[in-house]
Amino acid sequence: RRWLADSEMPYGLTPGYDARAADVAVCSRQRWDSIAEDEFLIGSPELVIPIKSPSNRDRQMEREAVAHITHGAAAVWLVKPDQE
Repeated sequence: RRWLADSEMPYGLTPGYDARAADVAVCSRQRWDSIAEDEFLIGSPELVIPIKSPSNRDRQMEREAVAHITHGAAAVWLVKPDQE
């Protein structure tokens, strides 16, 4: 149980008002358990998996991927399902 995988995982890339939720994310259990009950993860989860939808564009997903890597993610997997 070294890892926690969840959908809509709450986090912020920086302290302050930067509330986000990853479509799917993986975070180390140690890091997740260190968060106070009324707070959320600061910095990117170790693995972030955004899923393309009508509300997010390819360029937006790519910019977000760079931001996640810059703020601590080890990997970002962009999922772009077929429109069929």
